[in-house]
Amino acid sequence: MRKFRKYDGTEVTSKHLEQILPSVLSDLQKAYVCSFHTIQAAWPQMVGPQISAQAYPYSLLEGKLTVIVRNSTLYSLLSRYEKGRILRQLQQQFPKSNIDDIVFRMG
Repeated sequence: MRKFRKYDGTEVTSKHLEQILPSVLSDLQKAYVCSFHTIQAAWPQMVGPQISAQAYPYSLLEGKLTVIVRNSTLYSLLSRYEKGRILRQLQQQFPKSNIDDIVFRMG
């Protein structure tokens, strides 16, 4: 008979999903809220006050940061020329956020 370490065979090793799911979801929500809110707070310092008045982070889902831009000219500038710089800066400042891409949207 095979014997497992730290198990004497009398205790139940499984747990119901309803026992562990609330704590797991709570931890995930805290991590998401903290990282997104810190990105929002740091946005004006990263892009400057003029750009931050016209563009703001809207959401962060699956490593994709969505930024709402109010001006079509600024949209073109950000998506063509500034996207790489902003993405590198975000990845350096927030390595645990796992930001892979920035998507700019008019709004």
